[in-house]
Amino acid sequence: MIDLDDISLSGAKCLMDKSEDSWLWHSQLGHFHCELLNIMSKDIVVSLPKPIFVKDKLDLLLPGPRFDQIFPHSLSFPTLTTLSLKHLVFGCNDDGCVDPFSTFNMLTTLIIDKCVLVDNAQNLRISSTKLVNLTICVYDFLSGCNPRTADFEIYFGIELYAPTLHTFDFTGGHYIPKLFGSKTALSSIKHVNINLKQTMEDSFWENPSILFNWLVNLVNIESLTITKPALQVLSYAHEDLLKVDFPSLCNLKSLKFNQIIRPPLVTVIDFLLQNSPSAKVDFSV
Repeated sequence: MIDLDDISLSGAKCLMDKSEDSWLWHSQLGHFHCELLNIMSKDIVVSLPKPIFVKDKLDLLLPGPRFDQIFPHSLSFPTLTTLSLKHLVFGCNDDGCVDPFSTFNMLTTLIIDKCVLVDNAQNLRISSTKLVNLTICVYDFLSGCNPRTADFEIYFGIELYAPTLHTFDFTGGHYIPKLFGSKTALSSIKHVNINLKQTMEDSFWENPSILFNWLVNLVNIESLTITKPALQVLSYAHEDLLKVDFPSLCNLKSLKFNQIIRPPLVTVIDFLLQNSPSAKVDFSV
């Protein structure tokens, strides 16, 4: 066990930028948390073969946003099963895509917490063949991050190419990302948690249609947990929703809320339940 507090910051290097075939990673590491494995002395990691240097300056991942640590394009952990990332930067690869997890062949759980894109990228692609659980928390301007003065992108779409994805947990504020991907990936998702923290008054005008499209594209949801602000966002598009054929939520078995929902949001609940009227409704207060 290595105590990070006892390590000198002189000549510091990040473990993330070290060998893809080191025994330390492949044989011993099954869970990688970037907030815990941040900085190591050069003397400790110098013996690891085939170093990968993405940039010269590598800093400790702080609780607050700094966005000066880029997730390496060529990073590969074939036996990794759980990956948790916070306040990291994703850049484009040689194909012009932001697809940082395609080489993580055994990854089953991925947590992306307040990460950003650079290189004028518009979408974050998640293509991991065995991914089961995906959690994404996005930034918003209310969390102290001003996109107008930044050289990175906090507003971006999400592309899903993970055919075994089963659970999708999303947390956001005033902005909801557009959701793209293969039909196989989108239809494989069974459990969805939509945790919005801001109502429509603090949101982008596109949010109602974007959130509605989420529910249309995620056709096989069996359990849906949704916050009151998310229902309020949907309510702004409710008149338009009533005019279209809603093909989704036919397999819904459970609909959960974090508080008592009162009119007029009850009409939105009725809309969500129209194709699964026998689904269990749970108000967790």
